[in-house]
Amino acid sequence: MNRSGSRVYDWAAAKLSAIHGFDGDQPTLDRWILAGRRLARPEEIAYYLACAPVGTEVAELARIAGSRWAIEECFQVREE
Repeated sequence: MNRSGSRVYDWAAAKLSAIHGFDGDQPTLDRWILAGRRLARPEEIAYYLACAPVGTEVAELARIAGSRWAIEECFQVREE
């Protein structure tokens, strides 16, 4: 919890197709598109493109993308 309260998100994710000739025969990374929205503001959707090691779970991608607001808040506090 922070000074603005906890933030709960809905997430959707889709793995993007490998690119023939770029990813090779044994890709080590997957590319993803994620969409997240705060339950408190469902009309605002944030989109992310991500690369992650093959086998990374969607929950881990969402956790990392969702941590963005905590980093932004640190910058805001520093500016005050």
